[in-house]
Amino acid sequence: MLIELSDDMPVTCADTILFRLSMLGITPVLAHPERHPEIARSPAVIESFVRHGGKLQITAPALLGEAGRRERRVCERLLRQGLVAVLATDAHGVEDAGCLGRALARATKWIGSAAEDLVSRIPAEILGLA
Repeated sequence: MLIELSDDMPVTCADTILFRLSMLGITPVLAHPERHPEIARSPAVIESFVRHGGKLQITAPALLGEAGRRERRVCERLLRQGLVAVLATDAHGVEDAGCLGRALARATKWIGSAAEDLVSRIPAEILGLA
């Protein structure tokens, strides 16, 4: 299930959400962690969520800096720390989907071939397709 924390929601809520959804057999995927102020200040606050099975999904535009330098830096830190499971387009229409290849190339510079898993293997596993 794709979830997003509001800016004023403490990151500790993610652990509660993870616990409740996992009891139902649902894997929570936290969208836009790069936007959350608490995670932006200290990505370590979301490590517990990931360590216990939650997934983080960053977006291609944020990784490319289209949302600003702060979000790009947060994406880079999350990637380098191995906390990201999914790199997505954030497309709300066909015209928005074109930046994924460029974002994948940038992620590959930072984390090597493991970046490919963020757009293929891991999303397939989350969906039960692999």
